[in-house]
Parts: sequence; structure tokens; C-alpha cells
Amino acid sequence: MPEMSQRLLDAVSRQRKYQLRHKRTGLCYDCSRPVASGTVFCELHRRKRNLENREKPRERFKRKIRYLKAESYRFTGSNAY
Repeated sequence: MPEMSQRLLDAVSRQRKYQLRHKRTGLCYDCSRPVASGTVFCELHRRKRNLENREKPRERFKRKIRYLKAESYRFTGSNAY
């Protein structure tokens, strides 16, 4: 990422500054663990986010069917069962 001018940095929220700082050092956006390959989250937060993204539309559209072999359902932190 190119260097940001001080004026641009002042316009950014502190949460976004935190995220940019963690991205620059190779840490998870949500915590201080190292990132999983190909993402900006650690393995734990990547799986949690996958599960949330999978369940949210199911709830909205009242779907009952699940693909239980999907990685997000095999996650130990999942309470989808």
C-alpha cells in the first residue's frame, strides 16, 4: 500500500487505522494473531466470518437446507447444529 499523507490519515477512523496497521504488519484485523494465507483474518476469525456470511442469508430467506460437509459447519466454534 502506498504511504498515506498525514491529511488522509487524519480523516480515517481509529478502527480503520488499527486495521491498516495490522494489515501492514501481517496481523489479523480483529485480533493480534498472524493472518491465514490469502486473507486478512487469522484462521479463527476467517472461519467465524465464513459461518456468519453463510448463515445470514439463510435466516433472511428462511432456508432450511444446509450443506453440512462445508468447512464452516465443521468449525468447532460453530453452533449451527
